[in-house]
Amino acid sequence: MQQDYDDYSDEDQQTWRRLVELQFPLLQAHACTAFQEGYALLEPHLRTIPRLEDLARLLERYAGWSVVAADGFLSAEDYFALLARRIFPVVPAIRKAGALRFTPAPDIWHDVCGHLPLLFDRRYGRFVADLSRRFAQAGERLRVAIGRLYWFTVETGVVFEAGGRKIYGSGILSGPDEIRYAAGDAAPVRPFDLAQIVATQPHYEDLQPFFVAIDSFDALAPLPAALERLLRGAPAR
Repeated sequence: MQQDYDDYSDEDQQTWRRLVELQFPLLQAHACTAFQEGYALLEPHLRTIPRLEDLARLLERYAGWSVVAADGFLSAEDYFALLARRIFPVVPAIRKAGALRFTPAPDIWHDVCGHLPLLFDRRYGRFVADLSRRFAQAGERLRVAIGRLYWFTVETGVVFEAGGRKIYGSGILSGPDEIRYAAGDAAPVRPFDLAQIVATQPHYEDLQPFFVAIDSFDALAPLPAALERLLRGAPAR
């Protein structure tokens, strides 16, 4: 699939600009440092709907990642196979103007402004690629566990920085209501517990019943191997 840039309408471009205006102040206030640094690198390309070829060149130069256009939801096998090769699939379609705050389907806003900024952080990028490589060789039980670890980190994770709680989960950072909820006092935040993550069914379309916090991105590197040990019954040290 390719991004047919000429297919974007004036309304699509206006929707993109409104998303940036709506989200940018929240991202500045509540996104983690690594996200904000990556967003700053992308920002010159985000003033209109970005061209994926421009983002691919930028990611390849600074992060060792690339992007490819994808047609909506991919199977878990195809999705993790791309991530294992350090290729992030981006859906070129953009949500409708009436769905600025939330859309259940992936779109270019969620994929670009939710996921891509953090790939510039080498620790985060290695974690995503390592976790994804293990998916191809995994049995069904480990695949379910990988999906849950991905959800509670990549999609909904929070991190403690300078004594406060900041957001790095892409599923949160691409929606204003999710950001406000995750950053607020009412949001339950639990210490990182790998066994609890494996035992918890994610909530894909609702506000999260709780968030899982890491102390820094350095904590991500050992998690894929620890997950495999946990499922084998060995200590998840």
